[in-house]
Amino acid sequence: MNPRSTWFWILTAATLLGVILVARRFSQPAPTGPQRIFTRLQPSAVGSISVRPAGELEIRADRTNGTWRLITPLAYPAQELKIGKLLQSLASLRPATQISVDELRTRPRAKEDYGFDPPQASIVIREGDLRTDILVGALTAPGDQLFVQRVGDETLYVVDAELLHHIPRSANDWRDTGFVQVDIQTVNRLTVTNQGKVFALQRASNGAPWRLTVPMPARANDQKIQQALQSLLGLSVQEFVSDNPGDELESFGLQPARLEIGLWNGTNRLARLQFGSSPTNHTDRVFARNLSQGSVVSVPLDPLSAWSDTVNEYRDPFLVGATPEPQLVEVRADETFTLERRGEQKWQVMPGNFPADAVLVKQCLSGLAGMRIVSYVKDVVTPPDLPAFGLAAPRREYALKSGPGTNTILAQVSFGTNQEDRVFARRADENSVYTVKLAELARLPATGWGLRERKLWDISPDQVTRVTMQQGNATRQMIRKGSHDWALAPGSQGFINELAVEETVRGVCQLAVAAWAGRGEELRSRLGFVEKPRKLIVELASGDPLIVEFGGEAPSTFPYAGVTFDQQLWAFEFPWPLYRDIVTYLGFPVEKP
Repeated sequence: MNPRSTWFWILTAATLLGVILVARRFSQPAPTGPQRIFTRLQPSAVGSISVRPAGELEIRADRTNGTWRLITPLAYPAQELKIGKLLQSLASLRPATQISVDELRTRPRAKEDYGFDPPQASIVIREGDLRTDILVGALTAPGDQLFVQRVGDETLYVVDAELLHHIPRSANDWRDTGFVQVDIQTVNRLTVTNQGKVFALQRASNGAPWRLTVPMPARANDQKIQQALQSLLGLSVQEFVSDNPGDELESFGLQPARLEIGLWNGTNRLARLQFGSSPTNHTDRVFARNLSQGSVVSVPLDPLSAWSDTVNEYRDPFLVGATPEPQLVEVRADETFTLERRGEQKWQVMPGNFPADAVLVKQCLSGLAGMRIVSYVKDVVTPPDLPAFGLAAPRREYALKSGPGTNTILAQVSFGTNQEDRVFARRADENSVYTVKLAELARLPATGWGLRERKLWDISPDQVTRVTMQQGNATRQMIRKGSHDWALAPGSQGFINELAVEETVRGVCQLAVAAWAGRGEELRSRLGFVEKPRKLIVELASGDPLIVEFGGEAPSTFPYAGVTFDQQLWAFEFPWPLYRDIVTYLGFPVEKP
């Protein structure tokens, strides 16, 4: 034979052998470990489970429409999570080892030795027609494993002792610790009996605001009620005290109950809840009973604190509160005027048809919305009652409207006479009289002129050609020749700081008043505008000059100033920092004798 052929066949054979060995190694199935003990158990299909701990009553729970409920030793809602964990643990249970039938036959006392006479617990699981019976024996000597047996299979299995943590020792281990099993979305009526006083709340639909219906129809504190209801429905049982309280109800403070709350959906009562006294050893808890279950339990006291408030504390604490964005605001106060919305952030004052200051209007609306009720004076008033509160002819009225006409009123409030630091108030859609803080009312606008746009003008300094400072018959003029380039006009004297003059004139070109003081020529003498006032005149290349005249000192220490709109003086408080710069860098001349 040719030596080359021999070596070829040897190499070919070796290669094939290697391929076979590799294929065998990697084609072997991975070891699967021990099989599950209860291979047919499907937790989602289980309809009933019973557990009988040694020496205890049977604990049975049935599932109906996806909800677990205890059947024995008492009827009660069950904890789905705990039952689910036990079923899942059993379904996934795998033995660490097992003891065969032959080995058991060599031990005459096998049942006693492995803890099956009697067992720690017996479990019965029903899945339709399929029944699985399980016995739980003793712990192994180290205590970390447990013997279990499936009835009908004589083999004993050794499993992780973690299983014991999921097996209930009493019905209380499986009882639902939620005190109220009611969906908040279904509750649209509440009845509350608090120390013998009754009130009721109702809402038209889920998401609608709550209103008081008893003892009187009134707006309610929706946020407070929502929070109190959520706290109520979130109560958890701290201790199951008694399942047959009988004559003991009085000792628990539950006959009569100190607090009783009814949850309703229309005329259908969803739950009736009673709350009594506190256990002597747990003053942070209170005895409670859900009458649909009957048992006396203890629950935390703190989440119930809001339900012990008086009925007035459930009323809306705001006189106006949140309303849709109005399109009109009608005011009857020192003046009668209307604010009309002309855009997203633009308002116009009528009569006068001048622009309103968006910030001041916003402050007005937020002041109305945030005005809190200080006291509830009288719940039901009739026309003869109104003069006593100054509300027959109110001193002020504010109406928020979605449009013109009387049927577009969003909210309308009136204010009467003062009572120390408070003032009587009333809503047009209610029969009650309240008081609010006088200081909050004082912050609301009483005149239309007080809401005028505070920015007088917004001019570029590049349009300025000349600035004249006038005091009596004396004048001082400065000419602008370019950016930061200024010179005194012929006949004017003094020194010019060109940078400071430029920045001061820039401030004048963007002048915004600190606060309006009034309008009308009659203000001149009262606000210190003398016969020959001090004036600041800014001449523009593009048109009419900007003219500001100065008066006396306001209570704020800011100087009064005035401009002329529509041939009428509009007086205001001039911003002090800008006035200081005007005096320092532009300078009023000394009047000639």
